[in-house]
Amino acid sequence: MKQVLILFIVFFIHPNLWSQCIPPYTLNITDAPVLCSLSQLNGMTCSLVPFSNFGKCTLCKNQFAKNISWWSFIAEGGPATITINVGNCTRGNAMMAGLNESEECGNNPLCETAFSQGQIRLNSNLVACKIYYLWVSGYPDEADCEFTVSTTGKINAPPVPTLNNINNSTNKIISICEGVCEFPIFVTPKGSGCITEYSWTLNGEDLFIKANNLILDFPNSGNFQICATGYIGSPEKNICQTIGPECATIAVRKLNQKTGPDRYLCSELIPYEWHDQLILKNSVYTAHLTQKNCCPYDSVVRFIILPKPIPAEIIHIGQSNSEYFIDPITKIKYDYCQSKNTIDLPNVTKPYQCDSSYLLTTYFLNLSSDIKLECHEDYKELKFNVKNSSPSCGIEPILDYQYHWYLKSDTLKHSIGTNEYLRVEKNEDYCITLSVNVKIEQAIKKFTFDYCEQLTEITSDLSGGTLTYDKSSACINGESLFRILLPNQETKKSYLWKVTNGDIISPLPDSSDQIQVKWHGAEQNFGEVCVVANQLCEISPLYCQKVFFRSIIEPLACNKNIQKGLNGSLIGTAHSGTWQLIKGPGIAIFETPNKFVTTVQVSKYGIYHFKWSYVENECIHIGITSILFSRK
Repeated sequence: MKQVLILFIVFFIHPNLWSQCIPPYTLNITDAPVLCSLSQLNGMTCSLVPFSNFGKCTLCKNQFAKNISWWSFIAEGGPATITINVGNCTRGNAMMAGLNESEECGNNPLCETAFSQGQIRLNSNLVACKIYYLWVSGYPDEADCEFTVSTTGKINAPPVPTLNNINNSTNKIISICEGVCEFPIFVTPKGSGCITEYSWTLNGEDLFIKANNLILDFPNSGNFQICATGYIGSPEKNICQTIGPECATIAVRKLNQKTGPDRYLCSELIPYEWHDQLILKNSVYTAHLTQKNCCPYDSVVRFIILPKPIPAEIIHIGQSNSEYFIDPITKIKYDYCQSKNTIDLPNVTKPYQCDSSYLLTTYFLNLSSDIKLECHEDYKELKFNVKNSSPSCGIEPILDYQYHWYLKSDTLKHSIGTNEYLRVEKNEDYCITLSVNVKIEQAIKKFTFDYCEQLTEITSDLSGGTLTYDKSSACINGESLFRILLPNQETKKSYLWKVTNGDIISPLPDSSDQIQVKWHGAEQNFGEVCVVANQLCEISPLYCQKVFFRSIIEPLACNKNIQKGLNGSLIGTAHSGTWQLIKGPGIAIFETPNKFVTTVQVSKYGIYHFKWSYVENECIHIGITSILFSRK
């Protein structure tokens, strides 16, 4: 009885001996313990899991795991080969195997399959200190297969490094400013080794950072101890080597205030905004600033406000239309008078480039003049007339006129007179030099002008002239042209024109030998033009011409003077014209006011006066008629 029991136990223990793999496997990737080298899998003999163990991820050939086993290991780094020899398969006839780079789905670049008595070879260039995950499973369905693992190449544990000082600080003190943000902290391995994972503590508190670097904010001052520990392996599963800890002191200090150089401000910039301060007067100001790394500090600067420059005064005296004032800095031209106008000059002072200004006064002399001959009973004289048309803009300059008469034939210009009047004895060419001193406050400028007048010998008197005109008859409201023809017509003369029943419409008739006359209505049937000419004190006879007006007002004889009722008829001259009511006790409505024959309706009984107006031969003709509108 005991013998049977022993055989029974042996029969069931034998398969379990295959399943007790060394190193042991896990049924899912996250529980796989980390082996410290790939060599620990070398020579492992094992068999597939004898029951279903489905995974959530596809492995290779778009297949899901059926009965999968997992191992993980730390890579030495470099080329390595994992060979799996497939033994007997009692259920199913094939298996598959692969190598994952992480616990995430899809990170299985190596994946191979093999049938019973076959071989799976996984070749890879492994990264030092990286954790890799080896798995085996039945293929394409569940399978019970025995297998043996052998490893070759870079399969040992990676070399163990030491740690450099944190942030490569030689004295292990890292000085930073209070309030710093996103300050980088790092540590690197020293030597040829590698590190899988790190842990960091600050004043003994775990920061839960696994990388070799981190970023921290330090809002407060003080000394803080930062420590880094490196691991080969996984602190959660299996630590193969611990490196460190390596520690440093982070000294956090408040920044000292920064005093800047004195700053000079132009007065036109006030009020001036400087960070959080408003500059209004000379003083020392403190601004609360922040560096790019978030550290606050105080900036202290003394501001000095420069006084506004006292404007200079510029007085420019020039001749109109020629001597303009041009600003030497802005190149702006001023060609009209200015009276102490402020001219701004931006950014011109040295060395601070402040605005400046000056008061500009400009005066442009504009004179017009003529020389007239004045006749007296026993002598003649020339009068020099000067008119000052200079725009002043309220300026009251002092003008000093000086006169110097001379004969044009005298090349030495000997003086023959020193005032506006010059008595002349004979006909010659006379000239005058006018000197004008213009004074505005302390500014003085002298101008000189020359004028000449020609007095020609009279060779004949002014008799024998003719007054001509263009029409012997004219219309009332019409125009006529008259011209006086005299001996020595080219010699300068003055004229006195007189018009009866008309108006002179020509400009400057006193200096012209012809005029244009516009006639106007009058009781007389004519107009008259008369003229007297004056040449060097010689007066011509009176010349006159009459112009007779063509009759333009006429009665309309064809109309009945009495019409019964308020309706009547009107007959005008057979022309195109217009009917109008001149006078009456009521209003009148014309049926066709533009036709010479029309009917008219009045509003009241009584006598009405009508006119018919039309144009003929450039004259306006008016026909007059009166009609009594009676009840009977």
